Amino acid sequence: MKRIDELRAEKFALKKALLFERKKNKDLEEKFLELKRMMSQREEEIREQNGEVGDLVIQKNSLESTLKSLSEEVELLSQKNEKLLEYLN
Repeated sequence: MKRIDELRAEKFALKKALLFERKKNKDLEEKFLELKRMMSQREEEIREQNGEVGDLVIQKNSLESTLKSLSEEVELLSQKNEKLLEYLN
């Protein structure tokens, strides 16, 4: 009879330990999913930032090109203006 009581106590302790481990596993799984979600969210933010940086680089290149063409045009107009002034004098 004593052995049966010991086995029942051992069975109860094992069930208790199993439930504890299941709870611990479930908590870890929830934390993992939360971290995974946060990482996905951060990756999305980084992708958006990289997209913005790419857009800024494109705008910068476009502005540099515009500045170069305007500078060339100003130089050309300046030369024409000098010729005109020479002609008028």
